[in-house]
Amino acid sequence: KYFFTTAIVAMAVVSSYSWAGFPYDNLCLDESMSEATEYIGTWTVESRANVRVTNVEVTNTTGVYRYCHQDFFRLEGVVAFPALSEFQPNGDEWMTKDQELVVDIYGFTSLLVIAFVLV
Repeated sequence: KYFFTTAIVAMAVVSSYSWAGFPYDNLCLDESMSEATEYIGTWTVESRANVRVTNVEVTNTTGVYRYCHQDFFRLEGVVAFPALSEFQPNGDEWMTKDQELVVDIYGFTSLLVIAFVLV
């Protein structure tokens, strides 16, 4: 009885955080770098062992990305529970509107599951 109840609560909470962290690459589109003209051109990219060589073309429409922290479990100075889209750091928003909706639904659902189990 207790195992399955705990498993359902854990699934509800962890799945809400899983949806919040998607796409798990810690990259955000950097709108301020849209005019990074020094990178425009064709570049040769080699792997460390020179096993694979690839040519990459960068144009003026190629997006520029920067690091942004996408892990709600490890946000500094914030207890992000339940996982809600509003906990995205200002300026580091990575979720689409659809993802924000799904994350909010999962976050509130995890609260309801916890409340249902406790009552």
